[in-house]
Amino acid sequence: MRNLDELIAKANELYDSEAELNIWIEEFEDLELAKLWHETCVMSKANPFGAGYDDEVYEALKWRGYFNKE
Repeated sequence: MRNLDELIAKANELYDSEAELNIWIEEFEDLELAKLWHETCVMSKANPFGAGYDDEVYEALKWRGYFNKE
């Protein structure tokens, strides 16, 4: 698994290029998407704005059934 800085760089690259959902799904493993989601997308006091690519990460995780695994 890539480190967080590598994941953020790739996510920003895909976001800037307006990559389709299938590219996000192909580019990231489940755990990588989950790491991006929890460490950069979820709004918190330390991260009040989330990330520009939060919708894309959410949709890729949703497609993979991540939010149904409770």
